[in-house]
Amino acid sequence: MSAAAPKGQKSSGAWLAAEGLATAASSFLAMIITARLIGPEAVGLSALALAFVQFAAICASSFFQDALVQRPALTPRHHGAAFVLMLGVAALGYGLVYAAAPGLALLLEQPDIAPLARLAAPSVPCMAITGYVSGLRMRHHGFRAVALRLAAGNLTGAATGIVLAMRGYGAEAPVLQVVAACGLSAALMLTDRLAWPTARPGLSEAGEIMSYGGVRVAHQAVYQAYYRAFVLAVGTQLSAAALGQLHLAFRLVDQTRNLIHSVAWRFGLARLAPLQHDHAAQAVAAGGIASALGLVAFPLFAGMAATAPDLVRAMLGDGFTGMAMPLAILAVQTIGQLARTHVGLLVAARGWPRLNLYPTAATAVVVVVATLLIPMQTSAHAALIWTVCWLATLPVSVVLAARQGGVGFAEQLNPNLRCGAVACATGVVVALAATQLPVNWTAVQRLLVLVSVGVVVYVPGSWFFARDAVVALLGPRLAPSRPAPRA
Repeated sequence: MSAAAPKGQKSSGAWLAAEGLATAASSFLAMIITARLIGPEAVGLSALALAFVQFAAICASSFFQDALVQRPALTPRHHGAAFVLMLGVAALGYGLVYAAAPGLALLLEQPDIAPLARLAAPSVPCMAITGYVSGLRMRHHGFRAVALRLAAGNLTGAATGIVLAMRGYGAEAPVLQVVAACGLSAALMLTDRLAWPTARPGLSEAGEIMSYGGVRVAHQAVYQAYYRAFVLAVGTQLSAAALGQLHLAFRLVDQTRNLIHSVAWRFGLARLAPLQHDHAAQAVAAGGIASALGLVAFPLFAGMAATAPDLVRAMLGDGFTGMAMPLAILAVQTIGQLARTHVGLLVAARGWPRLNLYPTAATAVVVVVATLLIPMQTSAHAALIWTVCWLATLPVSVVLAARQGGVGFAEQLNPNLRCGAVACATGVVVALAATQLPVNWTAVQRLLVLVSVGVVVYVPGSWFFARDAVVALLGPRLAPSRPAPRA
């Protein structure tokens, strides 16, 4: 019987989850309001510029965070070496982005991208500072301080983007939103006493940090390049307006998926890791996580796909109607992604976290090559290419998890397929109901009715066909009572 998590560990998880929720909520609200104000073409231009700059910024941040948190020992000379490396990475990242901006604009045949990328360039050194201080503070279990500073930056950035969009700024509004968020977070991080070293840096210590940080950057480069390289490749074929609609569809799906996935990953991995020597118990625990995840996520994305036209009109107006089809395609594909969350958790908990990287790297390569080679006419074509490439590389993930990760084919089957079936059936019913509603109703009226139909169908359906998932999510008090065994 595993021990309960310490109070500090639970508190840390709660602060991280709260920060993730605040970031997702503020980013989503700012995205919707800003997009309505600046239009799809400006959204597409800002997406192209930020896809390039944020890739460098995230790599700069990830260079330090895990390297400082996971080291067995961190001496004052390690601290000094990390500070010097942070300054070097910040300067190098800013210089590379600033110098490469005109070349990117020339490649994409979009001259407006160069000033936008240079405007966003300060976010690279700011992210390097944030990653450096966050790693040091989280090493001392300062999760609350990190979460509050990041949340303050993200909320300020969201407000900045909305105000600038209301004042008539176009593509500059989302760019300056990112710069404001990263800048304030970095400034707050520098107020931490841990930000300033107390000893001279050591060369050997710098080499130790670089050896781990380089591996971490390689991991992040693959994960972050996955979508950003796709955006840049799509930008060579589609107009800025079409790209803006595709980008918003991705953002809407990703904001929702990442929040669900990050909460499941943070709490799921903490639950599975202590059971790494008992694979049978791990499989049972992963099944419970998958059931609870499916019960919430499957109907959410099935409903998003079924109501995509009305959802887009209600949030963004008639100027973004071309976003509905890619949104529906990506929502369906996300159900498949989340159905394999428990497999990634099991692979990581059993000591093979790198196996989660290889399928992503394969998918990234296939997506970018396919995007460059296959002609695209609309944003829906691009979303379909993304989904087909993910399906094409899915066998790589299945085989690697089975042969090297120790997760058998039977374990990889989602233990809550019944919940997925109920969610898909609900989506079909909702889509059929949408065709019967009066065409003169507003999008909000249609959404309210369709959501009510979905709830009426899904709640009793999940109870009758996937009761174990309901019990796993809401607690054992819903399970049938059984008499206690006699002594």
